[in-house]
Amino acid sequence: LFLCALWALHHQLSEYSWDDLVVYLEALSPHRLRLALALTVASYAVITAYDWLALQYLRKPLAGARVLFASFVSYAFSNSVGVSVLSSGSLRLRLYSGWGLSAIEIAQIVLFSAVTLWLGLLVTAGGVLLAQPVDLAELLHLPALPHGPWLGALLLVPVAGWFALALLRREPLRVGDWTLPVVRAPLAARQLVIGAADWLLAAAVLYALLPRVADLGYGHFL
Repeated sequence: LFLCALWALHHQLSEYSWDDLVVYLEALSPHRLRLALALTVASYAVITAYDWLALQYLRKPLAGARVLFASFVSYAFSNSVGVSVLSSGSLRLRLYSGWGLSAIEIAQIVLFSAVTLWLGLLVTAGGVLLAQPVDLAELLHLPALPHGPWLGALLLVPVAGWFALALLRREPLRVGDWTLPVVRAPLAARQLVIGAADWLLAAAVLYALLPRVADLGYGHFL
């Protein structure tokens, strides 16, 4: 997977030389480099909370150092090589099974984390499109896209449904032979906050490293 990621990166950056990258980084101010590094650290600190929330959901307390280590290593691999279900899932299986969790519980952690990630994306994208109205069809050169605020509202519908489910339902969800406890409203609210913060910080890292464009604010970049 790592070799595939290197090949993909080489292909994407084929029009640039190593010297181009070095020159660009040297042209950045030390302040912006430090800011990008600090935002990266903050981003990884936030995504380790995915596993904390998942273990609260399962009511399976583990030592803080173990959760921090497992989540950090899992996300370091999945963020670098992609295929997160395979890369981070297999690492979680290796680590958490050694700490007493069953394969089913580890699968629930992976599923819970994936739901948190997508909830964060929907909240961020929906909120940004409502706050920063843009003509997406023109921007993306696609003919059949709803206007930005309409799409933003549409993206927030699943989020509202998830939160309504957390508020109103008490019985576990049954999917085939699986029984999944319903996420309670306080935990669902933390999911939304952590998931959105993950996307906001990841975007902020890239924004800090962009060349300064006068009319490109952080909201429009998002």
